[in-house]
Amino acid sequence: MAESENYDLNAEAKEEYDKAVQAINDFTELHEVRRVIRWMLAQCSHIPNEDKFANVTAVMASFSRAANDLEAVMVLCQVHCYPQALGTLRSVYEAAGIGRTMALSSSIKIADDWISGKWQPDSKARQFVRNVMYAEADVPEKDAAVDSYLQAYKLLSKWAHITVDSALTPYVRDTQDGYTFVQTPQFDQDFLKFALNITFVFHIYFAYAVRNSVAPDEGTSPAWDDAIKTLEYFKARLTVVYFPKIQTYDAEMELRRIELVQSIRNSSEFRKHLRRRV
Repeated sequence: MAESENYDLNAEAKEEYDKAVQAINDFTELHEVRRVIRWMLAQCSHIPNEDKFANVTAVMASFSRAANDLEAVMVLCQVHCYPQALGTLRSVYEAAGIGRTMALSSSIKIADDWISGKWQPDSKARQFVRNVMYAEADVPEKDAAVDSYLQAYKLLSKWAHITVDSALTPYVRDTQDGYTFVQTPQFDQDFLKFALNITFVFHIYFAYAVRNSVAPDEGTSPAWDDAIKTLEYFKARLTVVYFPKIQTYDAEMELRRIELVQSIRNSSEFRKHLRRRV
């Protein structure tokens, strides 16, 4: 990440900026996966004239959008814009999913439609999970895979849209006589760690979308095999290290949301309240 720059920050703001940079730099696992992603994409980023086909170009365009969005996520985390970072991850999720679908689907018409400007809904990716990735799986396993995809999308949609979770809880601070809304991004160590852990999970998701779409057969390239081994190591740690951290902080935010909402009176009481004040 970049060193702190001169944005006319006061001493406290600069200190918080430096803390964010340090926390991001300390997340070494994230940077290792980012290195693998960059390397994989570099192997297939150039498309010569003779290979300018829709199904080749559309895939790399989608993956390039995802890669650039991940860069944006890291910058947003650096400047304390955590809800915005989480909202941007939904774009990463969509781009990785549709890119993988266009790369591996037996119907190349999807890529032709995409190149022509037709929007491809996320349901296409879910159909691909059910009908291609898990085509031979038992129904319970197939349903679980699709549900996992859907739940991840819902989680990110909560932050991508203006919801009570994305617009109320992050910006309210209690005062002695009520609460006040914060109008500029504020450093929050726990929120940053939450955002970085979710970001790490979706780096892994994107990395596997790229790997499954463009990697050569196992054993044909030592460099690719090494990259995939790195991804497998971190993927194995998702459920035992990273998901528990995410769930812990998500539960804390939910308790905070409930506390805030319970203190807010219904709109129907507003006029009565005004009459009492007159």
